[in-house]
Amino acid sequence: MIAFIPAPIAADIPSRFPSPFDRAAVPAIARRAVDEMRAFLTSRAGERLGFDRPGGGKMLGVLVVEAPDGTIGYLRAFSGMLHGAWDVEGWAPPAFDAAAWDAERFDGRANDHEDDPHVRATRSRELLPLVQAAYRFTNARGEVRSLRDLFAPAEPPGGAGDCAGPKLLAQAYRLGLRPLALAEFWWGAPPRSGDRHAGAFYAACRGKCAPILAHMLDGLPADPMPVFGASPFDDSQPVIVYEDAELIIVDK
Repeated sequence: MIAFIPAPIAADIPSRFPSPFDRAAVPAIARRAVDEMRAFLTSRAGERLGFDRPGGGKMLGVLVVEAPDGTIGYLRAFSGMLHGAWDVEGWAPPAFDAAAWDAERFDGRANDHEDDPHVRATRSRELLPLVQAAYRFTNARGEVRSLRDLFAPAEPPGGAGDCAGPKLLAQAYRLGLRPLALAEFWWGAPPRSGDRHAGAFYAACRGKCAPILAHMLDGLPADPMPVFGASPFDDSQPVIVYEDAELIIVDK
């Protein structure tokens, strides 16, 4: 944990954990952690991490936490891997059991046909549920659920559990820290899609993270996930600007 110096005052600490699915719900204490992160990322040490290189941009996250002795600080994490590494000193480790993951991936089942693409594809399909079983998530009540259980009966989407948010909460619970607020932001070169901008805050992805974070935040006083479209429309909306037997154009 990186402690805040000077320590924040009590009024700066949110009484409820802001919803990670609301990009506007970033309290001042989380913004302070992000500002410290930005200062590090623009330092010589931060630049060596290569986020500004083509393809090097990452979604990063900070989790404001309280230690048992009352110290307030934050943890930091990157999504996925960083230059092919899951574990980087000073950053939250992955949410899965690394030993179990390696055991399933490198358990000696390779054979002489490993170069055959069909064999590799079959092997990947066999390994996927075993690798996913290494992801187990604790919540504030101490309850543990597996990745596959959280998404059942559907299959977990690719990369589920590897975002910054689940990593940060998992590390907080491992260390006995109380989560207070989470913020995720993009840093570095934009992705190929161009839909991320350096320094901008983003909500947690619902497709990969909604079941995981809903479980991990259970037991904390937390704001609910925003429900989009829950407010009633004005009677004049939406406006139909053209309509015929085969086509309708609506101004939303």
